[in-house]
Amino acid sequence: VVSTQSTGGHLKQSGWEICSFGVIFRCFKMPPKKRPAAVAVDKKEESSSESEDEKLHKEAKKNKAKWFWRGDSGKGELDVWVQYSDDVALKLEKGFLTMKKKDVKNPSTEVKVDKDRYVDLNKLVQRRYDDKKKKRPVKRTTPDSEDSTDEEEMKKIQKRETRASAKAAAKKKAVTTQDTSSDEESDDDEDYVKWMWAGDSNGGPEKGGGHQDVWIDYDKKICKKLEKAFSSATDKEVKVDDQRFIDLQNMLQRRYDDPSKRRNVKRIPPKVKAPSKASKPKAQAKAKAKAKAATTSKKRKNDDTESDDDEEDEKDEKKKDSTKDDEDEQKAKKAKTALTSAPSAMDLLKLPPTWTNQNTMDYQEIELDPKATEFMNIKSHFLDSVEPSHKHNSAIHKVLFSSFEVTKIVRIQCPILWLRYKARKEKILHDAGGIPIPPVPNVFKLNSTDPPVNEFFLYHGLNVSAIPGIAKFGFDPRYCNLAGMFGAGLYFAENSSKSHQYCHAGECTASGPNPASCRCKQSDECCMLICRVTLGDALIEKIYRGNAPGQFWYNKRTEPEKVPGKSIYHSVVGESKKWFPSASLNFREYIVYESSQVYPEYILCFKRMK
Repeated sequence: VVSTQSTGGHLKQSGWEICSFGVIFRCFKMPPKKRPAAVAVDKKEESSSESEDEKLHKEAKKNKAKWFWRGDSGKGELDVWVQYSDDVALKLEKGFLTMKKKDVKNPSTEVKVDKDRYVDLNKLVQRRYDDKKKKRPVKRTTPDSEDSTDEEEMKKIQKRETRASAKAAAKKKAVTTQDTSSDEESDDDEDYVKWMWAGDSNGGPEKGGGHQDVWIDYDKKICKKLEKAFSSATDKEVKVDDQRFIDLQNMLQRRYDDPSKRRNVKRIPPKVKAPSKASKPKAQAKAKAKAKAATTSKKRKNDDTESDDDEEDEKDEKKKDSTKDDEDEQKAKKAKTALTSAPSAMDLLKLPPTWTNQNTMDYQEIELDPKATEFMNIKSHFLDSVEPSHKHNSAIHKVLFSSFEVTKIVRIQCPILWLRYKARKEKILHDAGGIPIPPVPNVFKLNSTDPPVNEFFLYHGLNVSAIPGIAKFGFDPRYCNLAGMFGAGLYFAENSSKSHQYCHAGECTASGPNPASCRCKQSDECCMLICRVTLGDALIEKIYRGNAPGQFWYNKRTEPEKVPGKSIYHSVVGESKKWFPSASLNFREYIVYESSQVYPEYILCFKRMK
């Protein structure tokens, strides 16, 4: 209150005054008021309500009840109980006790779990705010009994779920009978390809749970939509809902509002059915031959009944036909000779000599014969490049190893990616203008496959769930991590054991070197990529110049300049102490910033042996 006159600390009546906020006040000299008795009553009521809440809180803690919701494991749906955090469990227990009290009228049966979900205590299910039809069973346990949730209530829930699923199945069946063309897309088809995304267990890190540590299935409709896009190799982004989409190139689920927020995605193809027996086609062939023989014999009988004149005419016709057949045969031979002498489209692409059965532009995966020379050479390189200091080293990976066992090698044959890679190699040679590109020295074990452009086979470790997208669409540097030593590039190693740091498989959804969230097991079959990498004119970084703000590699997303404004280096080689004692790295790093300089040629699967 603003006043211009005062006497002895008391305000006299003053005129209208305007405070700095533009609010008008009238000032009076007013006697002090007594507190109304209602205030004291309110305080008593407040203290009594607080005591009731405290009693409820103590009772809930004393019960030591645990609450769970039905989650999804990597192997099925609604097949694991996931525990709520202590804070959420306490809220649920208090709501549960309140609901059981008879003196409380119309108690709330909904308890908030997070911004997306709540628990309906009346029906013991967890629902979503945005779609209440989506629900998951909830259970409560106490130390006194393994499962203190009423058995009858759980049976009711299961019956409701069974009835709902039966109704849905019947509805879908009715739709499929109306349109037979939709049989292939029926939800009853067990052979559809499953797609999963990495979710958070137990409410996520904020609630004391895990981060991207459980695989959650997409529904069948989304799975079929994803598989269609993946098979056609035309769409790299597939919409999941209004907030999220799948980046097929990097096998990640991203948000439209912030693509940097991402979750791993995994594709699990169905088991290949055993081919049908060969006896069936053989029987069909026999039936055709039998029918043909019957037709021929019938024709002969009809010919025997004809007159002698007709026989002579027939002979003349046969002579004409045979002459015509000879001419057609000669023309066909000439055409065949011309066709075989002309180069095919695949020959013009100059595909690698190791590729087999590649007559189209379709993507193929060819599993190598373990006895083949190609398999043996790759296996030998892989095992010989293991660094002894990486063995039994927990700083490298959670799962320790003394040796690797190669289980499978798959050759990736993708003509579209190969064309892009080949064009980039030719561009690098063209930019050199006939001047020889300096060779990259001392590349361990793996010899150059194309010396003029410094092409090498190098290793790249990753989570096995990311391999399908990279194999089919290639790498995508746009989403590389700027926190890398040499900026946001594609990193490769010459030591298989160094790339092994980044390998994760099985139920593990983690990525990166030795993360805390790693759930890899000794029995997991891991995979890494063996890639052709064109280094071109490489900058060999002997003295590391740092990636902190203001340093050379900070926020670097492109190749470093060689001559400012005129030319660039095509790659970076982070030098190791082995070849330059003052270097920062123990082992070499090879980095490129252009995805077309990499062709993922092999998927190598292996196990870590103790």
